[in-house]
Amino acid sequence: MRNLFQHVSPGSGDWAAGTYLFFSQLAVMVVCVSPLLAAGFPPAIITVSVLPAFAWQHIVGHGYCAISALRLARREKRRSVTALPGLGVDLVGGLAVTLGVMMPTWLDTGDPYLTWGLGLGANLLFGLTKLFFCPLAAWLKRVVPRAALLGLLGGLLLVYVGTTYGITAMEQPYLAFFAIGVMTASMFGQWLDRVPLIPVVIVLGPVIGYASGHWSLPAGALEISPALGQFTSAGLSHLGTAVSRYSPLIIPLALGNQLLRSLSNIEAAEVVGDAYDPRALLFVDGLVTTVGGAFVGSWMPTFLLAGQPGWKESGARIMYPGIAAVAYALTGFTGILWFLQESIPEGVIAGIFIWLALSVTNAAIKGAPPNHTPALLFSFIPVAAHLVVSQAVDGADAHSLRALAAGFPFTAVVWAAVVVYLIERDPYRSAGWCLVGALLSLLGLMHSSMLGVHATSLPIVAGYAIWGSTILLVYAINTMLEGTRRSR
Repeated sequence: MRNLFQHVSPGSGDWAAGTYLFFSQLAVMVVCVSPLLAAGFPPAIITVSVLPAFAWQHIVGHGYCAISALRLARREKRRSVTALPGLGVDLVGGLAVTLGVMMPTWLDTGDPYLTWGLGLGANLLFGLTKLFFCPLAAWLKRVVPRAALLGLLGGLLLVYVGTTYGITAMEQPYLAFFAIGVMTASMFGQWLDRVPLIPVVIVLGPVIGYASGHWSLPAGALEISPALGQFTSAGLSHLGTAVSRYSPLIIPLALGNQLLRSLSNIEAAEVVGDAYDPRALLFVDGLVTTVGGAFVGSWMPTFLLAGQPGWKESGARIMYPGIAAVAYALTGFTGILWFLQESIPEGVIAGIFIWLALSVTNAAIKGAPPNHTPALLFSFIPVAAHLVVSQAVDGADAHSLRALAAGFPFTAVVWAAVVVYLIERDPYRSAGWCLVGALLSLLGLMHSSMLGVHATSLPIVAGYAIWGSTILLVYAINTMLEGTRRSR
């Protein structure tokens, strides 16, 4: 019993990793749910069915990974085992269902139960596809070029997700550029890179928005409704429609973005000394997605999260997925998850996912052989075509889309220069390019259809100033912390 307690007793690395897991998956859930809520989808379905189901997915998935790590530690009689990060919601798959399946259905029919049912049917198709191809995962990985899969993933995130949330960033530039500044300074400048900054941004973003008067807590955020979820056959009822209409969208994502990426993440853990059973993990992942889609109520498919080698290096061991699972039990069944979902401004989420799009695409380019990079970039073209077709919008979205596109040659140069000097770890030149972006926006050369100072462009000007200031602030905090460590 004493040895068992030593294995499961969490250390500081477990608490940091568990906190990161909770908040990062919270952000994914918010991104997948928010577009529908903004379009008038009834919150009751989300609070009573979807969020408890989301919690169940994580409790089962994270719990299984913690138990697998405990078994490995006991079998090999060592305490250095690090658990896999758990089964979390796949951002790309969840957004594909939200924007490609549910949003068109909701806008066309206004029927919330048909919309939800088709989403569950799509998620069921995700799960069944993974279960069917699970025994063939290793063969698929050998046959399909890595650059082709990484290109699909990078294109979806950088071109589709990055642009979609770039539009949102133009709506709330104060908050979006703050989040972008923190996350890009950490990723490219490697300042505070060991600090789990997603929780920091999620907490500080609403505070900054509320204090500056650019955001307020939604009226429905405090309407907390405890629920344990419900069993439903809606996904099974709509499976035939999902197969006939959405197979070209779902099957490639189920295989390339979920099944094969999960297998790669298991292999990455084996490289650093923790060998898990891939067949069992892939089967459980397919089962969690299938049950979540068919009978529990979540349209968001799961996959095995990446990052085990990094968490191992940071000191996380067995219990960090369990910590995240407990957090989801405490928030998902009490209604607190709804409050958290409503409490994160869209601008903060936009900033996080622009960073995530950059991060995953950067990893995709590094993961493919260097001479395959043209093939990877070539795969971005059909993704861009889908983006153009899907963004036939009007109203506020059209205004934000035009703001993002206007002066794009200047915007492309400025954004690239900011990141180049972050990579070179030169915060002053990077912040200087942010000021260039602010000046060009002020003159109407960026994010505006005509020259001159316009009231609508002033928030974007301020956003660039916030971006540059945030880079300098992150650098200053990092320098202070490094000085403190050296003086000890």
